[in-house]
Amino acid sequence: MAAAVASRRLLQEYKNLTNDPPDGITAGPVSEDDLFLWEALIQGPEGTPFEGGIFPAELKFPKDYPLAPPTMRFTCEMWHPNGASPVTPAYYMHMDTTRATGTKQTSKILR
Repeated sequence: MAAAVASRRLLQEYKNLTNDPPDGITAGPVSEDDLFLWEALIQGPEGTPFEGGIFPAELKFPKDYPLAPPTMRFTCEMWHPNGASPVTPAYYMHMDTTRATGTKQTSKILR
C-alpha cells in the first residue's frame, strides 16, 4: 500500500514539475515504468563557482515516500564546498529529512 501512495504522490509531483518547473532545474522519472528513479539537470546558481555549469543527478525515492526522504547523487564529479576533494558519482546524499518529508514536494527539495 505504501508504494501505491508513493507512486501517486510522485506522479502528481512530476506533473507539477512539468507544468511549473523551478528556475534552472529539470527533473522527472527515467522511465514511465519506474516512478521511483528520477534524473535531474541542475544549473549552477549565478554568483557561485558553479555558475554556468549543468550538473546531472539521480534521485532514488523509497517505497514509503514521502514519509522517508529520497537519496540523490550527482552523476558527474562535484566539488565539495570545503574544497577538500571532489565528490565522486558513486556518493549518495541523503536529503535532510526535516526538509524532504511530509508536505515538501520534489521541486522544493531540489532547490
